[in-house]
Amino acid sequence: MLVRGKLAMAELKGTILRGMFRDAKENLPGGIDRLMQGVDPTIVETYFASNIIHGSWYPYEAFAALLEAYSKAPGCAGPNAFVDLGKRMAERDLTSLLKVYAVVASPLRLAEVPQKVWAQRFRNAGTGRTEKGESSFRFTITGFPGIHRLHCELLTGYGLDTGLRKSKSFATVHDRCVHKGDSVCSFLSTW
Repeated sequence: MLVRGKLAMAELKGTILRGMFRDAKENLPGGIDRLMQGVDPTIVETYFASNIIHGSWYPYEAFAALLEAYSKAPGCAGPNAFVDLGKRMAERDLTSLLKVYAVVASPLRLAEVPQKVWAQRFRNAGTGRTEKGESSFRFTITGFPGIHRLHCELLTGYGLDTGLRKSKSFATVHDRCVHKGDSVCSFLSTW
């Protein structure tokens, strides 16, 4: 999106940042203090000096800084660290903020959710769309080459945890990624 000849800054809702802080508090050795040690002091002062409000918009760069700091924290290494983080975030969201989506009856009905949630929680961060199949759906984010590579992993875990609530055979793969040369980030879910 262009604003006065410039690209508008990608933003996300505070609920996502709060989810990262909650996870750090519950799962990182040293908690939030340890997480914040890995964030550039200028970012901390600019974005995290006051309380994060669920419904307010924050620059995506604040989220990217938290992802990077999280990746360097003790106990967060390994190939599934951010998939696991996404699963934990989905678990919390589906028992609180997104409770209404938790009652969706089938995986196919679940296909409608990612697009809605993306539009609610992100702006100037591309467009999310869903293509349904008979026993699958694909969620694709177009127009957001600035998505953080660890965010892709987090989304994989988030989608997987959400789908496993509806079908034990549910699987999600991130098979197209801007960080691997693709023009979009796309997640294929099957059951």
